[in-house]
Formats: sequence, C-alpha cells, structure tokens
Amino acid sequence: INGTQVYYNPANEIGTLLAENIYDQMVNLTNLTPKFTQNGANLYVIRTTKRPAVLVETAFISNANDRKYLLSSSGQNTIAEAITNGIIETLSEIE
Repeated sequence: INGTQVYYNPANEIGTLLAENIYDQMVNLTNLTPKFTQNGANLYVIRTTKRPAVLVETAFISNANDRKYLLSSSGQNTIAEAITNGIIETLSEIE
C-alpha cells in the first residue's frame, strides 16, 4: 500500500472540511500517490473528540518509495507545508 489518506468524522462539518483541505494540499504539493479521504468515525481518536479532528496518514513506511520520501528533509517539509496550508485554508473558510 502507498499514498496519502485522511480520516475524518462525517458528523463534524468542520472536521470534514479540514480533511478535504488537507488532502487536497497533500495531493497538490507532494509526489505521494493520492488515496482518498475516509470516514474515520469508527476510530476512537476521531469519534470521541469534541472538536474538529482528522487523522492524516501521510505515507506508508512499508512502501519503499513512500519511506524514502518520508525520510527526506524535503518530503517532511512538504508534508508539513501541506498540512499547514490545509489548516489555514479551513480557518479562512469558516471565518
């Protein structure tokens, strides 16, 4: 398995928007294979939070290409930038 995916709780509109924005930024900025946003309502960390929350699976260390990207400084910086951009975009859309 490879690529990036973002889990969210569909019952939380802002969390859903956050997941979509982070995912879009990950697809646009990284060279990782896009997977999908995924209903994560069955995940404890997503289900029990009272605030908007997402779980970002940036890439898979079990995949050689993903692992190489994750270990590189440029890959780490790009992933951080994508997540940051997704958060900033979400905040600007909800204000």
